[in-house]
Amino acid sequence: MRMNHGCGHPHLAACGTALTVLVLFACPVRADAYRNVLILNAYHAGYAWADETIEGIRSMLNQSGISLRIYTEFMDTKRHAPADIYPELENFCRAKYAKDPPALIIACDNNALDFILTRRERLFPGCPVVFCGINNYDPSMIAGHTGITGVAERYNIEATLAAALRLQPQLRYMAVISDATVTGDQILRGYRIAMPRFRDRITFEEFVNLPPETLARKLRDMPKEHAAVLFLQYMRDPDGRHISMQEGLALVVDNAAVPVYSAWDIHIPYGIVGGVVTSARLQGATAAAMAARILKGEPVSRIPVILDNPTRPVFNYNQLQRFHMPLSRLPAGSRVVNKPTSIFHRYRKYVLITLLFVLAQSLALLLLAITVRRRRAVERDLRRKEAFNFALFQYNPVETVVVDRDGRVVRSNLARLRSGDRPIHNGDAMYVDYAGNHTIDMRGELMEAIRSGKPKDFPELPYHNRFLSVTIAPFSEGAIIISTDITARLRAEQDRRRLEAQMQRTQKLESLGILAGGIAHDFNNLLMSMLGNAEIALMDLPGAAAARKHIEAIESSAKQAADLCRQLLAYSGKGRFLIEPLDLSAVVEDTHDLLNVLIPKKVTVRYALEHNLPPVEGDSSQIRQVLINLMTNAAEAIGDANGVITVSSGRLTLTAADCSHLYLGEQHPAGEYVYLDVADTGCGMDAETRARIFDPFFTTKFTGRGLGLAAVIGIMRSHKGDLRVETAPGQGTRVTLYFPPTQRAVDAAAEPAPVPAWSGSGTVLLADDEEAVRNVASTMLERLGFSVITATNGAEAVERFRAHRGDIVLTVLDVTMPVMDGHEALRQIREIQTDAVVLLSSGYEEDTTGQRIHNGRAGFVHKPYRLAELRAQIAAALDAA
Repeated sequence: MRMNHGCGHPHLAACGTALTVLVLFACPVRADAYRNVLILNAYHAGYAWADETIEGIRSMLNQSGISLRIYTEFMDTKRHAPADIYPELENFCRAKYAKDPPALIIACDNNALDFILTRRERLFPGCPVVFCGINNYDPSMIAGHTGITGVAERYNIEATLAAALRLQPQLRYMAVISDATVTGDQILRGYRIAMPRFRDRITFEEFVNLPPETLARKLRDMPKEHAAVLFLQYMRDPDGRHISMQEGLALVVDNAAVPVYSAWDIHIPYGIVGGVVTSARLQGATAAAMAARILKGEPVSRIPVILDNPTRPVFNYNQLQRFHMPLSRLPAGSRVVNKPTSIFHRYRKYVLITLLFVLAQSLALLLLAITVRRRRAVERDLRRKEAFNFALFQYNPVETVVVDRDGRVVRSNLARLRSGDRPIHNGDAMYVDYAGNHTIDMRGELMEAIRSGKPKDFPELPYHNRFLSVTIAPFSEGAIIISTDITARLRAEQDRRRLEAQMQRTQKLESLGILAGGIAHDFNNLLMSMLGNAEIALMDLPGAAAARKHIEAIESSAKQAADLCRQLLAYSGKGRFLIEPLDLSAVVEDTHDLLNVLIPKKVTVRYALEHNLPPVEGDSSQIRQVLINLMTNAAEAIGDANGVITVSSGRLTLTAADCSHLYLGEQHPAGEYVYLDVADTGCGMDAETRARIFDPFFTTKFTGRGLGLAAVIGIMRSHKGDLRVETAPGQGTRVTLYFPPTQRAVDAAAEPAPVPAWSGSGTVLLADDEEAVRNVASTMLERLGFSVITATNGAEAVERFRAHRGDIVLTVLDVTMPVMDGHEALRQIREIQTDAVVLLSSGYEEDTTGQRIHNGRAGFVHKPYRLAELRAQIAAALDAA
């Protein structure tokens, strides 16, 4: 407890002042004696585990006796994907620590260790690393790296389950709660290792990656007798929305009328009974102790990784009382929090205050007696103090000037000379060189402060070539002017705002990508029904049928829609470009019909396309999208007036000087390029608008319409191309796209291959949550000779496979389904029959379905698929089996 003591005797005050001066004189601070320690935390501030870990680190380092500057960076990977965070964080660390690198790095949790292992040699070569909070640690994680040690996180779920049985001897049912994050999966694997030991006494049910509403309902429907909940983690719902630890625990505790257990001490304050817990603070303190040994010179190689960090049984007294659990059942050595204290402890504060008051009074009497005897010594000390204060003023790094009541300099310290400003001398009038040069009359402000006796602050005062924070503190004989150079801080603040703006733009693009990917996936399911039914109808119609051409038109439009869906998947990061040699003029000609629909009738479109151009490497749908964006913007620039848009193509040679002035500013080699030019007779743009036309969501219209021309930049960069914009108000706009040519020839349009005469037999299990997809896919499978059993979700598919496993020759699983997705259904089907033949199906591309986790044991067919594609995939899967 801290107490403030008043002192009414002048000699006592003099003693205190002299003591303070002596301490300051004896302990000078040398900036160059400090070393930097960087704490890299994988999560975010406010997350209890992260805060407790950092508190443990700081507490231990502050006790180490080493002069340190401790910096903390939060990676926020609990709420954002590491792949999105890592590049920005690398650039941030490089900019922030390039001139003053850390002497040691403490990496907290798995993502922090992964980041520093992959980027240490680029950012901080040779810097020692100490890690903590690492789930499922294995020595292979740091194999091949030197200068790395730390403490692994070992949570004790087995001991927590044993403690639950001690407190609830009749325990028969336990719900286990976790999410599908990387950390959640790792913890869940640890639980599944410990669980078999208790399976003969407890029935376990896993509530994994459930939406909050579903989880709350399941908890309310749990048995109320002889039941409990094991809380592992719940920080993200299936839609990817972040849930704070407090929200997740509140959801569980409020809906489960049974005891809740955990293996982490950070959960205990939020309404759980407790468990045999691991401590984030202890993890951080242990890692910090290892770091202190390294900073004191001990080689990292002599400090082995600590694999068994201690755990301890901790329980919440209020929850034990709520569920009538006697303390006698607690494991040996248990700590009980929130337990009522004795009367002495309850009034300990007042007892200590009284004791301290008595002690203070006794000390005051003693000091008074000593002061009488030391009066003469104090007078000598005052003289020494004056000399010391003069030295303290003179060598203070903060620029300080004392002026009299006329505003003339009485004294100034050496910091004024080091600032580089014009030297001042005693008797000079302060700020006479400032008046008239700026909007503030500093001379007048100084004299006003002296006359009124009220201090004045100028937090950002421009003074010559610097920015100063100036305080004018008047006193009876004049004023003290204290000036602090804040130029560097203001520049750093400008850099921070620029980084924040860049992060906001990145988040906008990421949100658009998520939306585009979801829309494309849903549309692929619709297109699956359209294409499949159209194909089946064409197979049944005679060649001369009048309806045939209409169905073929539907099929063609659906294929084009599928191309657009692939483009949306490419924007969202869940698709792949189809890169092939292209004739740029032919791509433009293929877009004529679509452009005729998009461009108003008042606008005339003229084409000047050169044929026999060298081919370029590209994705035709992406280049069409660029052309559509440019044409649409050109038409809007023309507006309601009559105008002309000219589209031309050709080849030209760019010099090195030409390449250096292109928009993207990348290093393109001089040489021959193929160009595509879109010019309009519209209103044109001024320089300010031209500088922002490629910004995401920028528009000169009344409201934004999405990415707009920002998409053009991404597509041109992915095609290793560049562009030039020429415009002026009232003179129209010309955008020229440049593509490097390729040596590969354009493939001739291949005739559709004849459908091979192949058919199957037996029963196929088809699982898809979309009824239209199930219907058309069932028809295709029946056309191939199979009988079909359908299921609407993964759980239903597993049950039907179990019931008909002797008859099923092939299972087709949609990846994204409610209740249970395709991956989990595949895993459970393989547990029933290890050699089961399975095809995964999705509207996303193959690489994004997570198929690789199945080690190539499942085939894949992308929606929307044709009968021939389905036949080929089935034949390949059955042949491989």
